[in-house]
Amino acid sequence: RRRRPLQLLLPLVRLGAGGDDGGLVRALRLAHLGHTLLIELFALHQMIRAEAIDLISARIVSRADSVHRWVALLGALVRSQPSGLLELTHKLRALVEHVLELPLSVARPLLATLIPLHAQRPELREQLVLLLRKAMFHREEEIRLTAVHGFMLLLHASDGATDADSHIQLELLGFVRRAFTQQAKIRVVLYEGLVAAYAMQPSLRELILDLLGRQLRAMYVPV
Repeated sequence: RRRRPLQLLLPLVRLGAGGDDGGLVRALRLAHLGHTLLIELFALHQMIRAEAIDLISARIVSRADSVHRWVALLGALVRSQPSGLLELTHKLRALVEHVLELPLSVARPLLATLIPLHAQRPELREQLVLLLRKAMFHREEEIRLTAVHGFMLLLHASDGATDADSHIQLELLGFVRRAFTQQAKIRVVLYEGLVAAYAMQPSLRELILDLLGRQLRAMYVPV
């Protein structure tokens, strides 16, 4: 039976474990070649795009070997072929549904990879916000950490240029304010994210200062 192009590429886009340094270098080169070819195929042939995203999503969700290279490959497609990916919004939404099943070390870069597309598709952003809201008070701390990281990434990606963006920013700040009651590890992520947002987005500075000021007053105990 004739094998399809992506089936032929699969051995390349996998990162093999070489038995020595030379073997590892060769494996890395082959993986890079496979990724480059897949990106080229995605750009040139619309008929293989759905299969390509299915392949990448399956490798990420199953936490395949070198899962971070698959996330990086998806990121390369987001940067180089955003319009082609947005034609497959339903597949991206299916991938987002699995974010909370992934360890934080995978979920965080995956969210960072997908956020630029969410800015262009309100339905993707709404889906992610709903997912992160549910995760904010999950019993597992790592899932709560994923939620806070996700909210921070969304906040950093919003520019407040329009009334709709400003509304989204206020909504996101309302969600993250609830994280002030979480454990210290989660609050550290929140504080670091708010400092970064303060530095990057002047339009948010007054709101962030007010938010942190309220938190400080709540924690202050007169001597």
